[in-house]
Amino acid sequence: NWMSGLSGQVAGLSVAKANTGGGGSMRVTLRGESSIDLNNNGALFVIDGVPMFNTSAAGGESGAYSIDYGNGTGDVNPEDIENITVLKGPAATALYGSEAANGAIIITTKSGEGQDGSVSVTFTSNFVVDQINSSPDFQYVYGQGSSKGTDGFHYGDPVDGEGTSTLDVSSWGPKMDGTLYYQYFDVNRGIGVDENGARIKTPFVSYGNWFKNFFQNGWTATNTLSVSGKINKNNSIRFSVTDYRSESIVPNSPWSKQSISLKSNNKVNKWLSMDTSLTYYRKDDDNLPVMGYGSSSIMYSLWCMSPNIDMNWARQYWYPGQEGIQQDSDLSGGKNNPYFVAYEQINTLDRDRMYGNTALNLHLYKGLDLMLRGGLDFSRDLRTVRHPKSSYSQKYGMYSEQELTSLQLSTDFLLKYDRKLGAGFNITANLGGSIINRSFVQTDKTAEQLKQPGVYSLANSVNRIKTNNYSYERQTNSIYGLVSLSWRDAVYLDITGRNDWSSTLPSSNNSYFYPSVSASVLLNELIDFGTAREFKEKNLADTTCLGTVGYAAPEQFGGMGQTDARTDIYCLGATLYHLVTGRNPCDPPYEILPIRQVNPALSSGLERIIQKCTQRNPDDRYQSCAELMYALENYEKIDDAYRKKQKRKLGLFLASAGLTLAFGAASLWGYLSGEQKKTENYDLMLRSASTAQDCYDAILTDPSRSEAYEQLADLLT
Repeated sequence: NWMSGLSGQVAGLSVAKANTGGGGSMRVTLRGESSIDLNNNGALFVIDGVPMFNTSAAGGESGAYSIDYGNGTGDVNPEDIENITVLKGPAATALYGSEAANGAIIITTKSGEGQDGSVSVTFTSNFVVDQINSSPDFQYVYGQGSSKGTDGFHYGDPVDGEGTSTLDVSSWGPKMDGTLYYQYFDVNRGIGVDENGARIKTPFVSYGNWFKNFFQNGWTATNTLSVSGKINKNNSIRFSVTDYRSESIVPNSPWSKQSISLKSNNKVNKWLSMDTSLTYYRKDDDNLPVMGYGSSSIMYSLWCMSPNIDMNWARQYWYPGQEGIQQDSDLSGGKNNPYFVAYEQINTLDRDRMYGNTALNLHLYKGLDLMLRGGLDFSRDLRTVRHPKSSYSQKYGMYSEQELTSLQLSTDFLLKYDRKLGAGFNITANLGGSIINRSFVQTDKTAEQLKQPGVYSLANSVNRIKTNNYSYERQTNSIYGLVSLSWRDAVYLDITGRNDWSSTLPSSNNSYFYPSVSASVLLNELIDFGTAREFKEKNLADTTCLGTVGYAAPEQFGGMGQTDARTDIYCLGATLYHLVTGRNPCDPPYEILPIRQVNPALSSGLERIIQKCTQRNPDDRYQSCAELMYALENYEKIDDAYRKKQKRKLGLFLASAGLTLAFGAASLWGYLSGEQKKTENYDLMLRSASTAQDCYDAILTDPSRSEAYEQLADLLT
């Protein structure tokens, strides 16, 4: 299960997994246990903004030893996950209601948005082998029998000393030192008899760890094919198919699942876009193990075995001539033969699930956006349980069918406003609402006794079919708001409020409101702990660039060792590219840590510059930067020959610094201003270049100074 990878990655996150194989349930808690009902303590899972209907009803003989059919965490294909966000505070409750009171796991699936226009085809394949890691610490000195059998051992009628039977689950008989005793025998299989079928004495020895010997090597094979790309600059699509096939360490427990996913992003015009995501999932389990301490649990049968019993003897689990009628449980202390449990007490699952959503995004005004979304989550399970005749708890056999259907329909909207207030302050306000309708239907049909052995059908019932039906439908209407005020990306104040109307409460009192206020301070944004200085010393001290920036200027940007204004400005562009991407545009490249790891303040500030440079076309940075470059290149105020030469140099720069063409634009702007000494705009453009350099120097001195980023962004745009 992919959730295992989050263990130890998030503070306060705990992952508990049932020991029922690869398809078993997994429970995730984020804020500790808040209820004695452990099922109410799990985190809410949200896929592309839509909460999952994460239901799973257990089955089996009783709650003490039930069948684990898995929950919604196993229905998510890890190959389709782009990123995961964990919400533990009031933000989770404000966005998703009381169901997220224990936190939320926000999953964003992959799309084709990151493509550059080409089509990408990816095929991944992996194969995992599982082996049993440990077993109970049994003793292998004394064999089967009680204290009375210390002087001798035999199976059946007394022959030489105190006798015992293989039904005895105690293992405190004689020492297993190879002494010859009359032990377990089976004429049909040649166990404990000679070539003539006469019973003989055999060495009383241990056959090793019978517990481990029962299990086998498990394996899981996964194959994924994905195709993604941009149809044009406004439309992208991703399609993936994944196939899982597995064999558990428990014999006769194969399972498989398949997943098909489609996601598209479409920009209709500059103010409207539409995103669609749809996933179909199918799972087939041929035999799910039973958990707990009960007669249908394999573990319950295994502990009753004895060290002087060869597990291979138990593979023949029917008495000769009574196949399908009477199991041979002599070697398991009268309990169910473990192989009988594995191959005859079968628990199957066929699951079909489909979930997805469609969202409309409207850009209403500068900083004001509206999102409208509708979601679907449908699941259907068909489960069967069969017990042959002579089962420990079902002497006359049993067969049951269980069908579960769940449906969630959701609609929601979110109005978001984001604005910079100046002096380092920023405000983000959200107003949203949702309607979530959920329905669940469970139908159980059971044949408590079977007429014909080995025929598992409701029509084979001796008595009338026992039925049980359970269903519910509920709806929650919600409206919520969130206001976040920040200063210099270091001090935050969040105020949230949410009101829900639940159909499960009396109509006269079905409304409840829950607000929250929280504040946080990021000290690393306010105090210089040395990261900025270390970054400058490590990555900006290349002496091959003699300009004021202190970073290597590629030769095509004015030549090595030059100190004129053009070299400084190109150093600025190259360095800004490096700071944002973590890559060196020079040749050869250097091994340098990404800026996001070295200095988050610097990274977030430069990211704001990029965003402001691309406000005209926020969905396509390349196009926005290209438009900016085109405008700058139309200044017909410099020498044509020199201009062509510099454009060739600029082309090389743009090829190596693709995502930051805007920074290259600023560099060109500064260069052009230095050359326009015969134009009336000379003074203004020269001041702009000088100011850009001043802004950059200020950023290096104190990366947390938001005003320097804002001023530089204004110059670039």
